[in-house]
Amino acid sequence: MGGSVVRRAAAARPGPRDRLLDGGLDLLALLAAVLLLGPALAPGVVLSYDMVWVHDLAVTAAGWGWTAGVPRAVPSDQVVAILDEVVPGALLQEVVLLGALAGGGAGAHRLVRHAPGPFGIPVRALAAVLAVWNPFTVERLLLGHWPLLLAAAVLPWSLLAGRRLAGDGSLPRWWAPLVALGSLSASAGLLTALGAVLLVGAAGRARRRTWAWLVATLVAANAPWVVAGVLAGGTTLATPGAARTAAEVFAARGPDGIPTGVALLGLGGVWNAQTVPASLTGPRAWLWALLVLVLLAALVVRAARVPRERRESLLLLAGAGIAVGVPLLGQLLPGFVALVSAQVPGGGVLRDGSRLVALALPAVVVGLGAVPGLLARRPGGTGAAGRWAVAGVGLAGALLPVALLPDALGGAGGALRAVDPPAAYDEARDLLDEAGAAPAPRC
Repeated sequence: MGGSVVRRAAAARPGPRDRLLDGGLDLLALLAAVLLLGPALAPGVVLSYDMVWVHDLAVTAAGWGWTAGVPRAVPSDQVVAILDEVVPGALLQEVVLLGALAGGGAGAHRLVRHAPGPFGIPVRALAAVLAVWNPFTVERLLLGHWPLLLAAAVLPWSLLAGRRLAGDGSLPRWWAPLVALGSLSASAGLLTALGAVLLVGAAGRARRRTWAWLVATLVAANAPWVVAGVLAGGTTLATPGAARTAAEVFAARGPDGIPTGVALLGLGGVWNAQTVPASLTGPRAWLWALLVLVLLAALVVRAARVPRERRESLLLLAGAGIAVGVPLLGQLLPGFVALVSAQVPGGGVLRDGSRLVALALPAVVVGLGAVPGLLARRPGGTGAAGRWAVAGVGLAGALLPVALLPDALGGAGGALRAVDPPAAYDEARDLLDEAGAAPAPRC
């Protein structure tokens, strides 16, 4: 791995062949997203836990956070309510879900654009699929946490922005809009902010003026839910008993005897067992953890062997440490999590700490990109024929995430599918309208 990824990324301008390859891998990520969503892309809307979409969501005071209560859906609901005046709600939902999954894959394969020799394309293909097809994506998709999926998709692009900042001292124009897109809820905004601090500011060696711009952008993007939470005041604070119960209920855990640490290391660990695919309740959970551990180890070796890339590698490892360490707090120190959620407005975000697992994805992808360079350093390296043979095997390896999580295919085995909202919903909406209640969303 001669030279620095950061310097090469800044200096190299993609040519026509590079752009063609980028487009092909973008299509691969899109294909993986289509296969994963399956029946969720049929006519209708997907209703799954927190993902309750309708054909026409009304603009309400609650959408702005002007009512009492925890602003869980600020500003995501209001953004949807405004956009579905232009784009039908069902179509908008499909665009959001496909965009979140495929967008994350597109950013991931660009992170490993400089993997050397015949290993390059297989590694990029695996990165594109892995960013789409992994336990975190499937579990959060089933829970309906679509703003969190958008935030996860922003993370690889944040590192790309950090690399440009380190290379020529500038931030790409698309970074600020992506921050807004990744901050449509409190937990999504927290994930995006942590990613920006580590992957853009710190990795990009931002100067004081750039740090000021970064902080201002993050404050502006997260202002809707922060201000709504502050205005809600005491209504968002739980009693000590309720806070302790919630901390225990929402703590990360492994399914069916899988240790919590193994589930988290394998990019899972969600609290709701009903949203965990069956394949993650057995040996495949251990295989996911082993895969991630190997790729993080490659990142550690990269940090030791390549001084110019040490800073980025260590920051990525720090992000992975946060991704596993914070969720473990709910298991190991539920009293502390309860205290924070009971005393700090908005502190309840820490209860479901496994939402931060996505912060490990950039480290996993970059660790994957480091593997070919580390293998190339072995004495008596592979000959030309051997390299092409490995490349062929590597292309087949792009299907590895699918093999490790086969029941994600087709909307998590059919658990996600588009439906028409029941007729009783329209009847209830009409009754609320007649009673003079706040405008209800239309089906």
